[in-house]
Amino acid sequence: MESKNEHNVDAGKTYSVAARVAQKYIKSKIQTIENYARAGSCYSRINITKALYFYREAFKIVIKNNDLIRVKEYSEEITKIFCNEGLDPQSVVEFYDDVSESYPMDSFIILYKYRVAEASYKEKNYKRALRLFEEIAINDSDMSVDNDLKITCFFKASLIAIVKNPTGAHDKNNGYGKTCKEFSQSAEYSFLNKILDSVESQNIDMFDNEVKNFIGVEPIDDFVKLLLDEIKKSLESQTKHAPTFT
Repeated sequence: MESKNEHNVDAGKTYSVAARVAQKYIKSKIQTIENYARAGSCYSRINITKALYFYREAFKIVIKNNDLIRVKEYSEEITKIFCNEGLDPQSVVEFYDDVSESYPMDSFIILYKYRVAEASYKEKNYKRALRLFEEIAINDSDMSVDNDLKITCFFKASLIAIVKNPTGAHDKNNGYGKTCKEFSQSAEYSFLNKILDSVESQNIDMFDNEVKNFIGVEPIDDFVKLLLDEIKKSLESQTKHAPTFT
């Protein structure tokens, strides 16, 4: 008996072939769009990278057609995929590069930007990651960016600054605090200043205690955990090679 996964793979392949046939031979945009979207829906249950690829193909066509109903419909499906931590970072970046210039800036693109910022960091494109987090928090503030997302973006941008340029990170964090009152009054801002103090004093115990106290109150996601781990590794490396005076 065929499993659900096998059925979804077979259906996904069938719809993807149908989409290419409709695009190349039948010249039907509607059939092409619908079949790519169906393929994406099938693969979303088993292979999110493939699902994103097929939704991207459908998305590019509906954007060109200015089909706002389908743009909204597919954006909601793509949003679910973007929220999956297992998504290949390169696929996120490629999707964003394909649609960001042609698709009007709104809450969906802001989410794409957010995910691309994280993906760019994992792809070692640190400048782009920092720039995108800053764009969401500062330049897109007149869009549908709520205060929680702003604070999160400033928080992650500051952590990246600590990882990549600890000597300039205090100024960066203070600058964010002056830009956004809500951020300057947040637990994240206070935590960052304490982390910066521990980094500047090369005090690993202080760093560990501050992290422990913070995560006991504020939940952190995998990306923040990654950044904190990298800060600690750098701190351990510095203290290991620091001169001793005995």
